[in-house]
Amino acid sequence: MNLGTLFAKYAEHAKPTMRGILTRLQGEPIAKHSATALRAMDIIAHCRLRRKSCEPSTVLQDIIAIRGVLSYAKPGWDMRDVSDEPLREALPILKKERLISSARRRTQEPSTEQRKAVVGYFTERARRYDAPMADIAEFQYYSTRRISETCRVLWTDLDENTKTILVRDMKHPRHKIGNHRRVALPDEAFAIIMRQPRRTNRPDERIFPYRATTIKAAFAAAFRALGFDDLHTHDYRRGGITRLLAEGRSVQEVMLVTGQETPGMVLTTYNALKAEDFHTRRTA
Repeated sequence: MNLGTLFAKYAEHAKPTMRGILTRLQGEPIAKHSATALRAMDIIAHCRLRRKSCEPSTVLQDIIAIRGVLSYAKPGWDMRDVSDEPLREALPILKKERLISSARRRTQEPSTEQRKAVVGYFTERARRYDAPMADIAEFQYYSTRRISETCRVLWTDLDENTKTILVRDMKHPRHKIGNHRRVALPDEAFAIIMRQPRRTNRPDERIFPYRATTIKAAFAAAFRALGFDDLHTHDYRRGGITRLLAEGRSVQEVMLVTGQETPGMVLTTYNALKAEDFHTRRTA
């Protein structure tokens, strides 16, 4: 049985991101190799070929997917002649030749000038959009919400007295649904919500009743038009979190806004503060 067949079989129950990698691997030359006769040099050859067109961190995703399949074959499918030993033999060479590596931590955040430019872009073109894109752009920054979360929040989950809101099905590494968390709304984010029109009294009415994919596409178009090629929508989340830290908010307070359960992500992934900011950036 060739690897391509195993990739397809494993993809049936894989998570969407992994399924996408496995689907692509089915079209690569390595997919034609026999699963029982795979050699370390076959894996190295695959990574050298891939490295010509993508970064080491992307090649690493291939290795993670291949290793998952090879490791699962014996206990999961009783394929006793399939082993991940060839991959383990290849790893020292892959690292030595820098064919694989972890992704560099992203530190980008929107500058004040970029945020103003994006708001200006959406304001000038307000008639093109069904959604209040200028408000949403600023809400993404001040609330630190993901766009998918922004497009799910309900009027009935808003507590005006405490300036908090329940975010349903918040992203979680283990729980895909049911991870509902009440989070604090900074004053700026709360003010943006309060100026949105409420159209009905239905308990399921969303505050921002728009498709997340449509909102993301609008952001992408704005970034391209303004020449902000290295700016991503998710950078607004990092910028908002960094702003709260720069204000002097404790990590625990920031977690009340983000809804994260542990401080690690606040202190590393979503913290864009630099040494140069120590004396200049604190605003509170």
